[in-house]
Amino acid sequence: SFTASFETFGFFPNAFLLQQPDSAHDMQARALTVCTLLDAYVRGVDADWPHVLDCIAGELDRGDNRAFFDGGRVSAYPSHTIDLAVACHAARLLAEGLGQGKLAGRLRQAEERWLNEYDPQTGLLRADGQYYEGTHWNYSFRLLPDMVQRMRLSPNFVGQLDAFFGYRRGPVSQLSADVTADDVRRGEQLYSFEGLNNETDMETPYAYLYAGRRDRTAEIVRDANRSCFGLGRGGLCGNDDSGGLSSCLIWNMLGLFPVSGQNRILLGNPSVAGARLHLASGKTLELKSDGLSDVAVFARQVSWNNKPAGDWVGADELMAGGHIRFTMGPLPDPYRPGR
Repeated sequence: SFTASFETFGFFPNAFLLQQPDSAHDMQARALTVCTLLDAYVRGVDADWPHVLDCIAGELDRGDNRAFFDGGRVSAYPSHTIDLAVACHAARLLAEGLGQGKLAGRLRQAEERWLNEYDPQTGLLRADGQYYEGTHWNYSFRLLPDMVQRMRLSPNFVGQLDAFFGYRRGPVSQLSADVTADDVRRGEQLYSFEGLNNETDMETPYAYLYAGRRDRTAEIVRDANRSCFGLGRGGLCGNDDSGGLSSCLIWNMLGLFPVSGQNRILLGNPSVAGARLHLASGKTLELKSDGLSDVAVFARQVSWNNKPAGDWVGADELMAGGHIRFTMGPLPDPYRPGR
């Protein structure tokens, strides 16, 4: 279990390899376990949550992360500062749920430090940082807890997303079977969407929802699902990474997308006529897509338990069961703000 790992190693390992885990694997990310634990809490998983919170506090306060609290940045990887800011948000929600107001107040202050890594001139993450399997563009559109503040940094937020996804850009040359390191570097310099096989890019289509452009989310997700997955050999477009890639496909098809560490399930654009989910709570979640067709791919209206919904609902709400109805059509609604 996560808590047993912390008790044994003194931190939450990002991965278990064929050796004792160590913090050297932090180059990929920081404190992602904290988001997973918050996800479990809001979904009603039974656990010793006060002890879990103690472990989380120990993870955030360990020496490798002190620079985040002391100076606002944690390493040469700007994404690590973002990771820790989001982890502080998740830990704060748990602390509030457990009545730990003093800890929650400290965490609330720290969760704003993601701002330190953004370039105010471009509205993107700073280009001089290091990035794991990507560039600053791949990491700049993460779904943050405060997306209103995030979009203020980019007056042309939708335009930047459009550039990332290649709108109004000509075709690019596809790599051949004989790929060199130089080919990869040239591809990265396109600063473009790399596909759902790159975990950093999986959630990016949903950033459009926060800007009222559900149509863009629908177009990109539908095209990505069709081009990146198939029924035969090679049906997955990359390493499934313990189910990450295949679960992304399922969420996209259902028209739901969980934002880890935020108690938020985004309401997207389904590509199945309906589904019934039997939840761990013992309840049932019913999904229905009225009017879905090859042309009607946009969710023009969404209702949650017969009431108009915004662009998301809480995971804790969904765990109580109910039904979501998508009214599909060929054209999206005009600008419709989220909740």
